[in-house]
Amino acid sequence: MSKASTSLFKSPEGKARYHAAYDKVLALRDVPYECRHVATRFVATHVIASGARAAPPLILLHAIAISSTMWYPNIAELSRDFRTFAVDVMGDAGKSVPSHRPKNRREYARWFLDVFNELQIE
Repeated sequence: MSKASTSLFKSPEGKARYHAAYDKVLALRDVPYECRHVATRFVATHVIASGARAAPPLILLHAIAISSTMWYPNIAELSRDFRTFAVDVMGDAGKSVPSHRPKNRREYARWFLDVFNELQIE
């Protein structure tokens, strides 16, 4: 599959509008956060981290057809006791765009293990 065929967007303008809306929702968070991309075999996965770096990790996965921005109403509470990592699932809404789509659940599991490894979560 070509790289262009993995995008959810029909145009660069649509992608820009979506990313602007995404960033606007991120600004609603009432706790400090950092965005980063972690390398995996499929995609540079977009992750939003909040909470103390020394706190136990908590991975947050979004519902289908939405992004990690969905966690903004709960993130302050969750980040009190945990280092939260809201992961934009590849191939769904969000800022993680795969270079190719996984063929099966095993490949999704490999992607998820890559995310854990890059975040140094056991």
